[in-house]
Amino acid sequence: MRLDDWLEEDSLRGMVDHVSFGDGWGSEFPMDSHSVAWSPLTGELYAVEHASRQVEVLAVVPDTDALKQLTDGWKEQQKGDGSLYWLRDRAARMLPPSLRDAEGADIPSQGRRYRVDLDDGRWWELGWDRPLGTYYAQLYAPGAPGGEDLPLDWKGTAFRELPDVADLEKATGLRVSHEVAVDLAVDKAWFPNEGRPPFLDAAEDFLRGHEPADRPWGADVDTDDGGRHDHPTRREAALLLWQHDLGQREAEVARKERQLASQLDATRGAAAVEPRWSLPPEPVIRLLNAQRQAMKSGLDAVADEFKLDREWARGVVTGEVAEVDLPHIAQVCEGFHCSPYDLWGKEDADTILHAYGPHLWPRMIEPLQQETGVDLGGPGVEL
Repeated sequence: MRLDDWLEEDSLRGMVDHVSFGDGWGSEFPMDSHSVAWSPLTGELYAVEHASRQVEVLAVVPDTDALKQLTDGWKEQQKGDGSLYWLRDRAARMLPPSLRDAEGADIPSQGRRYRVDLDDGRWWELGWDRPLGTYYAQLYAPGAPGGEDLPLDWKGTAFRELPDVADLEKATGLRVSHEVAVDLAVDKAWFPNEGRPPFLDAAEDFLRGHEPADRPWGADVDTDDGGRHDHPTRREAALLLWQHDLGQREAEVARKERQLASQLDATRGAAAVEPRWSLPPEPVIRLLNAQRQAMKSGLDAVADEFKLDREWARGVVTGEVAEVDLPHIAQVCEGFHCSPYDLWGKEDADTILHAYGPHLWPRMIEPLQQETGVDLGGPGVEL
């Protein structure tokens, strides 16, 4: 059966990448040449004859341990005369179980790391980076007792920089063992790269700003003072983007801490206050009218924008609603990302704290001036 037909015959065969064991496998005919690969989802180790594209299934290999055992030494045998006989002989010694009857293939966890120790006490950690579509290697040295290990080098930081184990070996100077090479290839097959990750473009845009779009990454460029500097690599761009994101997260944590502190102060000050279940509508009237001015639109549009009931909002502005009850206090606070203290002030807000406390407030609270962008100064009733 030809390769295309064979792949279409079972949809599982085409769902993930296959683990390749290279080209140039020979049979009894001098001009024959085959490729050999393993299908992770079906477990089939198969050979494809280059000229005819005919497929020969050599064995069903149920897991990666069996695959390593069967293919051990394949690089030394691959280019020799009749090398496919050697592989057929090894495959024939394996029973052909059905993967579907044996609970499927051995699926690795994404992000596995493999350690290769060096004679001087340092070590490399190897792995497959799915988003970047590259193998990576990180060189470490032991740190001080009780301290963290020291990172010394990092290969495979750019998009599709080291796509094959051979590239990984060249970049690190390592001789990757057959067992680790198979594991790495299986990880790549199970978790194929799906294209250039969006964060790389975001990182480059973040750093590039108004620089020319065609400026090459990693190239020397002229500076305004006549000097020269290295333009950041994609790795540096990504790190700076993550640093920027971390700064934003830290600012959000600080804001949340301030919010919690104000909630604590509010709770402490509400103990001796006579409880109420509604508040005056004037602050809501000012807020709605101010937002109408900012949006240059009608009251219904404002109500829709901030998820308020239209009829209720109109009743507040016209004076038909004499008091804002607790459900509508919560609705206004949710819509405008504020607390009762932001809108009504401490004295009124303390009175409803027993029923609408900090644990019920919106998760995101922003100053009303920042939220609306308008002055909430004086009251005024408009239609």
